[in-house]
Amino acid sequence: PNLLDEIGDTLGGNKDAPLLNRATQGKYSPEIALEPFIRTLYEENGITGETQYDELFTALGFYGEPQLRMPVSVAGTSPNNLRISPLQMALATASLSNNGIRPAPRIALAVDTPQQGWVLLPELGEPVDALPASSVHKTAATLAGDNSYWSYTGASKELQLTWHLAGTLPDWSGTPLALVILLEENNPVLANLIGKELFETLQP
Repeated sequence: PNLLDEIGDTLGGNKDAPLLNRATQGKYSPEIALEPFIRTLYEENGITGETQYDELFTALGFYGEPQLRMPVSVAGTSPNNLRISPLQMALATASLSNNGIRPAPRIALAVDTPQQGWVLLPELGEPVDALPASSVHKTAATLAGDNSYWSYTGASKELQLTWHLAGTLPDWSGTPLALVILLEENNPVLANLIGKELFETLQP
């Protein structure tokens, strides 16, 4: 930030797009992270055609922009070469720890204003019953193994991309939690390490 006066004018043309809010406006292929959702919706049968991909992406909310009070990327409209934001993936991931319900996103619960003090910021969207609860519980238990939370990592050398998804289990005593880590590199070891450290801080 201390260098903005000197380099600010050049950042817009930087190929690494340092000013882009990747969480809400980045667009990445979800393909390598779809296994938990495919397992939940189709079990051992898997996906056999484009119609099922279309059904899955609709359930996960990948065809709609998250309703937030900030800019978000434009959603895709077909399963062909679909790109999503990490926020879209986080909302879908939350359904695996929230009895199949995809929550409405909120960046802040309230804002402290000079005139009115604390003002509540209601959700702009509505929660969606996205996945069958019984299948969600089964998937979470399978992905958890002996751990106290479930996790899944997908990485691609070709795409230079790593998704790490994780969440609390159905018997978690607190508010359900979901975690999505996206690395713009093929590094599943690092993604798993970050996820493990984050969830270990949540243990009672």
